[in-house]
Amino acid sequence: MGDVRADRRDGPEKPAAFDARTAAVAIAQLRSLLETNDGDAVELFPAVDRLLAGTVDKSRLDALREAINEFDLDGAWKKLTEITKEYGVRWELPDKKKLVLIVDDAPANLQVVHAILKDEFKIRVATSGPKALDLVKAEPKPDLILLDVVMPEMDGYEVCGILTATPEAKDIPVIFLTGQTETDDETKGFQVGAVDYIHKPFSPAVLKARVHTHVVLREAREQLARQLLDINNELDMAREIQMSILPNEVPKIGGLEIAARYLPMGSVAGDFYDSIIADERHLGILIAGASGHGLPAF
Repeated sequence: MGDVRADRRDGPEKPAAFDARTAAVAIAQLRSLLETNDGDAVELFPAVDRLLAGTVDKSRLDALREAINEFDLDGAWKKLTEITKEYGVRWELPDKKKLVLIVDDAPANLQVVHAILKDEFKIRVATSGPKALDLVKAEPKPDLILLDVVMPEMDGYEVCGILTATPEAKDIPVIFLTGQTETDDETKGFQVGAVDYIHKPFSPAVLKARVHTHVVLREAREQLARQLLDINNELDMAREIQMSILPNEVPKIGGLEIAARYLPMGSVAGDFYDSIIADERHLGILIAGASGHGLPAF
């Protein structure tokens, strides 16, 4: 756990039983969730509410509760910031869960998907396409995006197209959430870059299975990419070693015009050549070939 600090500022007098440090920790955790549009803020708020009841003005807590329950997490963050001015809180929490970004303009749908996935995944939420594009730029980046198709201002197809064309987001798998069942609609989704569809109403088992499958597939692709990079680095090193043992220049001997050309079939080969001038009239040439190609031949 990171540094936690609670400084007493001017404000309402705290009751005798008020635990400033516990309140500071709870508020800081809630603030951290709101800063990243994390849906777990809905689960945490009741605990914060109990800690601050009778200390913070009730109308401010009610306004904060309403914003969080409506998934207006930007508005909730601003309201909580006003409250946290009394404490000067700083806190960072590590989390090893995979991060799923849920994008839907309907709070009810966000609540359903959040309830299904919250135990296994870290959840971040957005209620519009533009907000989703902003959140994708933030670190840590989502491991997967659940994207509603029908939204005002910017629909899911447009959002997905922009993500696919963005270098830092193009590898994040996008699953569309939709009530549409027409083949043309699904085809359009795949054309703009989606990897799957989940139909409404949501089946918890299907939702969990597909999210888990595509998260695992992305991990596998990333692992293969890392392994390929390692192999290419090894090949580059082997190629440099191989070229270092070949002659830097062709021998020169009177009456002969000598040229050499070396073209390996693979990135690295085991074949090589060399030469030695015995005297002004005699030249020794060595040409060696190894069976196979690539690193095993080398």
